[in-house]
Amino acid sequence: MYFNDEMTQADIAQQLNMTRARVNRILQALRDNGLVQVVIHSQLASCVALERHLEKAYHLKRCIIVPTPRDEERLHVTLGRAAGQYLSRIIHSRQTLCLGWGKTVDASITGLMVNGLENVRIVSLFGGLARDFVGNPGTIAAKASAKLSAGECWCIPAPMYVDSPELRDLLARQEMFRSLFAKVGQAETALIGAGDLTLRSSNLLSGAVNEADWSTLLQAGAVGEIYGRFLDASGRVVAHTLNNRFTGPNFSALRRIRHVVLVAGGRRKAAILRAALSKGYAHVFVSDEETATALVRSDAFPLPSRDTHSPHTPYTSQILEESRA
Repeated sequence: MYFNDEMTQADIAQQLNMTRARVNRILQALRDNGLVQVVIHSQLASCVALERHLEKAYHLKRCIIVPTPRDEERLHVTLGRAAGQYLSRIIHSRQTLCLGWGKTVDASITGLMVNGLENVRIVSLFGGLARDFVGNPGTIAAKASAKLSAGECWCIPAPMYVDSPELRDLLARQEMFRSLFAKVGQAETALIGAGDLTLRSSNLLSGAVNEADWSTLLQAGAVGEIYGRFLDASGRVVAHTLNNRFTGPNFSALRRIRHVVLVAGGRRKAAILRAALSKGYAHVFVSDEETATALVRSDAFPLPSRDTHSPHTPYTSQILEESRA
């Protein structure tokens, strides 16, 4: 930022939420150890350039791009570490933190390094899953509550998706749900992931979405999910019954959250990430270099193909189970 973008130390301190003196010490340490030329210029310059490009393209408050690990199975750990560090700087006492679900969100909570907070409120944005699954919404909320010594922890006492819109509306009218949804609309911060619609999607692997709904979602033009809603390539919520059966907060309440951090990576998620960012569904974006590079290329967003994603394929026996990154 100092060398590539010619930002002042004061500007860097404000953007990174640290003192100017600390920025000065970091810069001096980099000079003394020769890391300015060796590390920043040769290894991280491309990440910094991608951050600035995506911030301008999608009007983001902040974009954090990290090098893509060689082992794809470690991507969620790498992203979680970066998101956890960022969240640690912005979360304060007496704030409400809303949480999504999935392996990367879970890794982000693991990466939190915060002490001494008081009266933090945790609110899960998603209902539960029928079976144990890495990144289960309730498990993540409980983990965050313990990490932050939260005063309150709220979870949705219902499946992620129910059988009918009528049942969803009935639940939403209950006092327990109305109270939880009201807290979401007043929240300062949210940490969310994004789901794709490939065979590796955790929406499928976890059982949150069945094969019949998955097939019709593809027919409706959906490219993935964010906030529990399935979007098309332009970021519009698709006309599909599943979007009316989600037991989480209404979309209008979610859009009122003041500081939404979206953490996700992997080229298979490029389409849903582009859709979500283009509609302004996040204020801060944390991802990896390969995904970011795909996002700046206009030809990098193919829709999921029903030819290569047949609903009749026994996907649970063909691929390794992996959580929603």
